[in-house]
Amino acid sequence: MEAMGIERAHLVGHSTGGAIGQHIALQRPELLERLVLSCSWAGPDAYFTQLFHTRREVLTKCGPEAYIHFGNFLGTPSSYLQPQMNAEHSFMNERIRAFPGVEVELSRIDAVLAHDLRSELHAIRTPTLCIGARDDQITPPAFTEELAARIDGAQLTLLERGGHFCPIAATEDYNPALLSFLTA
Repeated sequence: MEAMGIERAHLVGHSTGGAIGQHIALQRPELLERLVLSCSWAGPDAYFTQLFHTRREVLTKCGPEAYIHFGNFLGTPSSYLQPQMNAEHSFMNERIRAFPGVEVELSRIDAVLAHDLRSELHAIRTPTLCIGARDDQITPPAFTEELAARIDGAQLTLLERGGHFCPIAATEDYNPALLSFLTA
């Protein structure tokens, strides 16, 4: 932001981006106008830890393509994923093409599992929206509810459907909620 001359901005952080957004809101709040934590988490629980240990195992034992497929099937409703499975530029193919490499992904998994700001979130003063989907199997709704409960004044929005990738699988519900918050 500094390099681009941007003094303040809205930050929309999805999943790991939401974890990063929490750190920015705590360490550099003067940069943020509003904060959106989308399908994110305050810290891991037993479910989350086991899920990411399993994902690590899939990556190391079955390879990147199986890992990406597993994550996509886990995080995306079939109503969104199934119709586009044969499309040349499908969500699945785009994710495979964008894969950063095994070592990078393993370090990301380590960072995801280590992220725990539960004891610090009360210090966030940036207006915050915590948004997720009731059918998210990667960051279940209890994570979104916990974020909203730990950040004073945070707004909570739980979409009925959309899974972990609700920003693309349920744009008709996600975008209006996001825009309403950002323009308030």
